[in-house]
Amino acid sequence: LDADAVEQWLVGFPEGRSRDWSIGTFVKTRADLSDGVEDLRELASWCDKINDSKMKIYPALKVATLWCREDAEAAATWINTLSPSTGRGFAVHQLVINMAKEHPSHAMEWAISITDENQRAGSISYAMSKWVVSDAVAASKFLDTIVDSKARDYAVVTFAGRLAKIDPVTAMEWAETIEEKSTRQTSMNTVADAWIRNDRPAAVEWIEKGLLPQNRVDSLLNSH
Repeated sequence: LDADAVEQWLVGFPEGRSRDWSIGTFVKTRADLSDGVEDLRELASWCDKINDSKMKIYPALKVATLWCREDAEAAATWINTLSPSTGRGFAVHQLVINMAKEHPSHAMEWAISITDENQRAGSISYAMSKWVVSDAVAASKFLDTIVDSKARDYAVVTFAGRLAKIDPVTAMEWAETIEEKSTRQTSMNTVADAWIRNDRPAAVEWIEKGLLPQNRVDSLLNSH
């Protein structure tokens, strides 16, 4: 009914759990009524005043989600100030989702920086799936710059999987570079499955190189 009055009241509220809870409620409610970047920037500053890290997670995520849609770069600057305990991983994942379509290289860089392994894997996969469609050449060049082997494996799996139906030869070349054995074999199997549907002789010739376990070879040859 009167957001300005609430803000003034919060300013004079003594620090403590009740104040943190009240600010969080204020932020989440105001976020739904926000009108542009300046409102979100102001709400972000209120999130920063919440002392209890657990109470900060959901208000911060709410602001991050909306802000990423309005101005991903500005949102990224703020999200970078959040600590892992205040939901930074969730916020970064949201940033990746909103940034991937127009700024896939930036989205990938953020995705790789996520510490939670599940969120990291999902974010890398999402960003790469968008990038390989919009610019496969640039995406492939980026793969060679990824130092972290796990992050690279996540990215290559998605890259090879999306490319398999269009260019299975190149997709397989990338799949073969995946470091982790079981992940590599799963990726090669996925590419081979797409390849054998489109060019069986060439696919069979690759399969006969013996890079896949016999049970997977038998499955591929018998299923098509």
